[in-house]
Amino acid sequence: MIGDLVYPPYIRPNHNHYCPNTHVDRVTGEPRRLETTRDSDLCGICHGRYPHLLRSLAETMPALADAVTRLKTQRYDADRVQQSGVKDVTSSWNPAALSTIRRIDEYAGELIRTITHDAPNGCVVTDTMPRPAALTAIATWHARWLSHYPTKGPEWLEQAYQLLSRATRALDTTTPRYKRIVLPDSATCQDPITETPYGPVRCGGRLTAIIPTGDEEQRPSEILCTLDPDHTRLDPMDWFGALS
Repeated sequence: MIGDLVYPPYIRPNHNHYCPNTHVDRVTGEPRRLETTRDSDLCGICHGRYPHLLRSLAETMPALADAVTRLKTQRYDADRVQQSGVKDVTSSWNPAALSTIRRIDEYAGELIRTITHDAPNGCVVTDTMPRPAALTAIATWHARWLSHYPTKGPEWLEQAYQLLSRATRALDTTTPRYKRIVLPDSATCQDPITETPYGPVRCGGRLTAIIPTGDEEQRPSEILCTLDPDHTRLDPMDWFGALS
C-alpha cells in the first residue's frame, strides 16, 4: 500500500522529491520543477492532466480511423460497373494514422493488463472493449491509480503525451509519404461482395503493398485492395499467399 492506493507488495515508492516534468510559471514565464506529491513520482499538475490526456486519446481515435483513407471511394457497385476513371483508393492511404492507431491500441492494452493484474479491485474494462470506450473508462476510474504507480506512472504520462502529439501530426498530414507496389494480376482481393445461388462473388480488386517512408519506426507494410480500403488487409506475412 502506497498512501491510500494499493499496489502489489513488491512495488515500492521511489521517494523522488521533484517531478521529472518541467512546468512554466504562469507569472514569470520561467521553467520550474515542482515537488512530487506524497508517495508519488509526479507533481499534482501531472496527476491532474493524466485523465485528460487519456480522454483526448479516446476522442482522437475515431478521427484517426477516418484519416486512414483520406478520400472516400465511390459506392462499390458503381465502381464495379464503370472501371474506367475509378480512382485507386490506395493513393489516398495515410499510413501514419494507422500506425498511430496501433500504438494507442498497444498502449491501452498495457494499461488494461496492468490494472487487471495489479489493481486491488480489478479493472472495469476488458481487453475486448472498443479502445475509445476503454480509455474513457480508464480515465474515469483508474487514472489516479496509474499515475501514482511508482516508476511506471511518469512513463505512462510521457507516452500519452507522445501519442497525442503523434496523432496530431497524423491528422495534419496532407500528403501521405509511402511507396506503392502493385502486385501481379494474379493477386486479387478475395472478399465476398454478394451472395448468389452459385456461391459468393469475390471482389477481384488488385492488391497494392503500402510501405510508409515517413514513419520513423519503419513499420512493416500492408497489402490493400485498390477498390475498397475497408476490405481485408493483409499483413506482410501473407505476401507469399497473395502472390501464390
